Amino acid sequence: MDIHATITGVLDWIGQRLTGSPLWIQTPLVMVAVLLICVPLAALLLKVVNTAAAALERIPGRSDGGAVPAGTVPRPEVHGPTGVRIVSISEPAVPED
Repeated sequence: MDIHATITGVLDWIGQRLTGSPLWIQTPLVMVAVLLICVPLAALLLKVVNTAAAALERIPGRSDGGAVPAGTVPRPEVHGPTGVRIVSISEPAVPED
């Protein structure tokens, strides 16, 4: 028995039934098939990109200054979000109870 001919026959049968069915049946079947194929491929691609980024970050002298080394705590910013230093001369007002 030729496995190639068997697989081709099954795929032809599925294709004929799918193209002959109404659109309201085709749409959910195609969406399920696409999700079953694309979700694992997207997860694999994300893993490859994250692994490559982590490997590039560990190369000495390649840091762009944006990464914080492990075990350190970043210092709070001296300036506000617009680059202006916020200074208060007055004492804080405590509300009366």
